[in-house]
Amino acid sequence: MGSTTLSLHIWHSFMAHIAPFKLNMYGKHTQKESTGFSHGCCLLTADKLMARNWPCNPVCPLCNNEAETATHMCLHCPFALLVWSKVAIWTMGLISVPTADSNLQEWWANSITMVPKAKKRTVAAMLIYTTWNLWKERNRRIFEGVRCSLLQVFSLIKEEVALRQRACGAPMIE
Repeated sequence: MGSTTLSLHIWHSFMAHIAPFKLNMYGKHTQKESTGFSHGCCLLTADKLMARNWPCNPVCPLCNNEAETATHMCLHCPFALLVWSKVAIWTMGLISVPTADSNLQEWWANSITMVPKAKKRTVAAMLIYTTWNLWKERNRRIFEGVRCSLLQVFSLIKEEVALRQRACGAPMIE
């Protein structure tokens, strides 16, 4: 089974019922981002917009330092790393902080496959809710001119997870 097939299999196996549909679709697009086979069904970060000759600011709005790509925004951006650090502490190490050489697809797949079966859905949900809130923060900064702090973004993640727990009983973060 190829890595793309494996990652899509992982996606369908573990993500189907752990987050609302729009978050599952967002997570699926995040997974497809780094495979190179998905044209038009991926996160429209600055690198993708520029490839389509659409006007945009090429710099990441979260850190204002690096070129904006999905991998940078989700994993390598200093702001994102601080968010992942907060999530890692909150989940008592269930979620790992991405390393500098992390590839988005591999890190996502490894994060799910390296945990016991009983925790896979929780890990998948945390990956989705965290990257979704990073994406929403990016969009807030670009389209609304509003900047949330690290703690505000982290609080939004916790609020969405708590709401999901009350509604569906999962994911469970102790």
